[in-house]
Formats: sequence, structure tokens, C-alpha cells
Amino acid sequence: MSSFFRRELLYAAIVCLTPLGFGYLIGYPSPAASYFRKEWGSEFPDKHWDLFVAISQLTGAIGPYIPSLLFKFGLGRRLVASIINILSIIFWVILAFMKVKTFWMGFVMRVLQGFMLGAFSSLGPLLLLEVAPAEQTGLYGTFNQIFIVIGILILYLIGEYQKPYVMCIYSAVSHALQLGLIWLIPETAIHQQEAEEDNKEEKKEEQESIFQAKYIWPLTVLILIMLTQQFSGINAILSDLSKLFENANINGITPGIQSFIATAAQLIACFFSGGLIKKVGRRAMWTISGIVCAASLIIFGFNSKYDWSNVLPVILIFLYQFGFGLGLAPMPWYSSPELFPLSVRPMASAINGMTSWLFSFIIVYASPAMRKSKMGDLGLFLFYGIITIAGTIFGFWFIREPQEDKAESLDNDEDVQA
Repeated sequence: MSSFFRRELLYAAIVCLTPLGFGYLIGYPSPAASYFRKEWGSEFPDKHWDLFVAISQLTGAIGPYIPSLLFKFGLGRRLVASIINILSIIFWVILAFMKVKTFWMGFVMRVLQGFMLGAFSSLGPLLLLEVAPAEQTGLYGTFNQIFIVIGILILYLIGEYQKPYVMCIYSAVSHALQLGLIWLIPETAIHQQEAEEDNKEEKKEEQESIFQAKYIWPLTVLILIMLTQQFSGINAILSDLSKLFENANINGITPGIQSFIATAAQLIACFFSGGLIKKVGRRAMWTISGIVCAASLIIFGFNSKYDWSNVLPVILIFLYQFGFGLGLAPMPWYSSPELFPLSVRPMASAINGMTSWLFSFIIVYASPAMRKSKMGDLGLFLFYGIITIAGTIFGFWFIREPQEDKAESLDNDEDVQA
């Protein structure tokens, strides 16, 4: 127990304000849309709201490179985190003043917040890895996804009882808190060693590029695994969860609370996924995760068409998010880059991140139009479910277990040496 409660845990708690910020950006649109639809009435920009929600996913594809760029200018971890926090505070405060006549201003803020979203996605895991004790890197690594979900849940709760500007101010205060506390974390020894390691990596990258014929198949696997994650509809569902539950019309429970309950399932799954994946294996957990998600999505679609029960949507989204947290959420982030040797793995990780944000933008932006078309909710959720089934089958055959990765890594190293 004493090995868990240590100084590094305090540092990790400070770092976890970064994935919290990620969660705030994902969680804001759903409760905000519910309020603005009532407040603005016929002036609510339905057509532009879909893009308002999705645009941050698009600019998020560029965001992961912001910390790396600042690091190359010699800025330390704490200073880079501080710059990103200052920008986030400014963007949230401006967004708090969004009205129907200044919707364009809010849209610009969402564009800029997308860059922060991408920056959080790379900075959070990096800092957690660096502050973690060597024997607990796996445990500390799970904190990132856990606190992303916590951030979403916090804004769902605030948005249920307060106006959207309160969500903005709370988020700004959270970033201000990290802005002050981040300086309690000493610059890591890893950062001091990086200059030498970067030189070595640059030499390796000069010798070998990821854009070669032998990496076409691993890149294909990487892209299809990430497509499965995003086209299962997770971000599209999260960004419009309150509206989904409004249609369910459950007496006694507001859509915001229903959203909170359903999303809490992903938090529960995140706590157990690491141990379960280690115990039963990646392929098995990916398959279980995919089956649970696909079944929940397909039944949800049919329930929306035939109205079997108004309680069923909450149960199904709860199961969907639980299943997603077991495998589809965490696995693409570490299993796909492991398909590549160390010499090209950083570029593989960057492509993985960019692919995620691009697919997320496509599905978040396209889903409302698909729902309003002849497809309706049934067609949309069948689409999510079929993609998930196909991706589950594909992943079962092509996701590798750690033992296979080690063997392949040794083979690749021998090839390079030869």
C-alpha cells in the first residue's frame, strides 16, 4: 500500500488535470445543446451546431504535434503544459460569453479548442509515463482514460443544473489550478536524457522510413482498427447523448442524469480493463468488447424504431459504454503502434493519433445528417453495429498479443542489423 501512496502519485494527480481538460471538451456540447435549444428557440443554429461539435475533432488531428514542436524549441514539460493551460483558460472564458448573435465567436473558439484537444491527447499520456515509478507505468497509464471520462461526467452534471457558461468557467478554473500546481513537479530525468535519445532516433529515422512497402499492411491494420473504434459511433453518441435520451422520455430521470449514468459505465470498465486484458489476452478482450458494443447498438436501433421500452435506451448505452471501455477504447492506442519496430514507432503513433481525430470528425459530423435522412436512428445504429462487428472479426485475426510483438520486434531488429 505504501508503494502506491507516494510522491509520484501526487505528481500524477496534478498531471491528471490534463486528461480532465480533454474530457471537458468532449463533454461540453451535449448539455450545452440541450440548454441552447430551449433558450434560443427557433434561432438555434441546428445546421451549424453539428459542425460546431465536430470541428474540434478535425483541428484535434493537428494538436498532438503542438507539444512536440514546443519541446524542440527547448521548452520544458512544465512550461509547455503552462502555455497550453493559459490558452485553454482564454478559450473557455471567451466561450462562456457565447450568445445566439455571437455564435460565430463560439465556433471560432471550438476550432481553437480542437488544437488543445489534440495537445491534451499527447501531453497527458507522456507526462503520466514520465512521473510514474518504473514498476507502475501500466497502472499510471490507465489514469489518462479514467480522467477523460471523469471530465465528461463532471460537465454532464454541471450542465444538468447550471447554464453553459458555468461549465466554461469551471473548466477555466480547473486549467488555472493545473497552471499553478504543475510547477510542483520537477522536470524529469527523462527530459534531460532526451537530447541524446532524439539524436539517436533521428539517425534511425534517416535510415528507415515508415512509408515503405513492408509497412503497408501494418499501416492498413492500424487504420482499420482505429476506424472500428471511431465508427462504432462513440464520439457521435457522447456529443448528442442528451438528445438521444430526450427521445426516450423516461419519467422521473432527466436526460442529463441518464447521460451521466450511461457514461459512468465506461469509467467502471476503465478501472478493470487493464487487469482483464492482461489476464485473458488482447484478442479475447477485443472480441468481448466488440460483441457487447455491436449487440447494444443494434438493439438500440431496433428499439428506436419499434419502441419496445423507454428504459431500454439507458440500459443499452450503459452496456455499450461498458463494452467500449473494456477493449475498443484503450487497445487501438497501444496495440497498433506495437506492430512496428522501434525505429518507426514514433511516426506510427503520430499517424495513429491523426487517423483517430480524422475518423472522429467524419463520424461526428456525418451522424446527424444520417439520422435525419431515410436511415433514421435504426439505420444509423445498424451502421455503427455492422462496422463494429466487421472490426471485431478483423481485430480478432490481426491484433497481436505481447509475446508475438516481442518475437516480431526481434525479427525486425535482426533485419535492420543485417
